[in-house]
Amino acid sequence: MYELFQSIKTDNSSGSMRITIETCELIENALSSGVSREELKSMLIEILSAHRPMALLFNCINRFMSGGNVREFMEEMKKKNEDAGKKAGEYLKEKGMRRALTISSSSAVESALSYFDGEIYVMESRPMLEGTAMAERLAKKGKDVRVVTDAYGISMAAKGEVDAVLVGADAIYRDMLINKVGTYALSVAAEKSGIDFIAVLTTDKIFPPEIELPEKELMQFHDPKEITDKVRAENPYFEWVPIRRNMRVFTEEVIESMNEKNN
Repeated sequence: MYELFQSIKTDNSSGSMRITIETCELIENALSSGVSREELKSMLIEILSAHRPMALLFNCINRFMSGGNVREFMEEMKKKNEDAGKKAGEYLKEKGMRRALTISSSSAVESALSYFDGEIYVMESRPMLEGTAMAERLAKKGKDVRVVTDAYGISMAAKGEVDAVLVGADAIYRDMLINKVGTYALSVAAEKSGIDFIAVLTTDKIFPPEIELPEKELMQFHDPKEITDKVRAENPYFEWVPIRRNMRVFTEEVIESMNEKNN
């Protein structure tokens, strides 16, 4: 159990759904092995601190702290994720889109792309290359997928060389989308070229509006040595992305265009 705890805390390449599932498993293991509630609470606080931008994780731990059942939360989360992905995938089909671009490794986006038969471009998503890992999974499912460098993916969006940009989200916080660094540039590029910018997530990834979250805390600066140990470096994993006019948000409950909200 303690190995799982350390693995979750130091995981810097998995998406929020994988980390949340493993946290649910940790809670169940701790309860069945007689770990005190205070010790478990201390471990969960450390996990949350290590993955602060992840609203799904926050809401899972909050459910447990409030006396809820994490097994139920986990099953609900999986179903919501599949439903959100299906709606986004059906939208791509309905609009006749043939080329889609994504960044990082979102389980909801991966679900959406499982319904998509066109060309898929996945930005490698440095420094941990989780985008490359997702592309490999999609390729095993028989999808027509290519990995592109992060800078080239942004260029493709800006030039309108794809029909849509799909991103997941670690959270929606007030009027901001929180996601992998590079998402902001993608949103600007998509708006410039007039292509769809689609965020796919579940409502469990929405932070309560009363929560105060400093920007630096949400950006999650990681070890600069992941980039270089030759010069000083900054290595944030996440960024705030203002919800822009060209954004379309798909959740398990609704399909919501953000145009009217931001006019």
